[in-house]
Amino acid sequence: MSPTKPDSLGSGTRATNAGFRKLSLRSLLVAMQIALSVILLVGAGLPAQSLLRLLNTSMGFRADHLLTARFKLPSRRFPDNVHRSAFFDALINQVEAIPGLTEASGAMCLPLTGKDCWPSVFRIEGQPPRRPADMFHSHFNAVEPGYWRTM
Repeated sequence: MSPTKPDSLGSGTRATNAGFRKLSLRSLLVAMQIALSVILLVGAGLPAQSLLRLLNTSMGFRADHLLTARFKLPSRRFPDNVHRSAFFDALINQVEAIPGLTEASGAMCLPLTGKDCWPSVFRIEGQPPRRPADMFHSHFNAVEPGYWRTM
């Protein structure tokens, strides 16, 4: 009997060690999954928190009391700036006549949209010319009189 006992004890020890290693690897993988999940949740929460802060930031005007409209005038009917300007002047006069309306104005592009603004390239006097890819850029926005009061 004594020769069989050491064999059975030895084989049980090997099985326990293999099972412990398997359990240890499984625990390590589960811990890594939990850690990765926490990192992903925090990473997803930061942009959401930034968006909430941005939405609660004052933009300098109350958008809830503004009505905006975009117009694309046909070039056949409004071939130049004189005709376009006359159209918008007449439009603003008609809109200002609406009862209950307090202000009316116009602009080439709305704040925070960046659409339809006139892009322009500029250089700083006294500095050497830059390559086209490295040039300074800005956007120009034409607004009607009373625009800032309306906003």
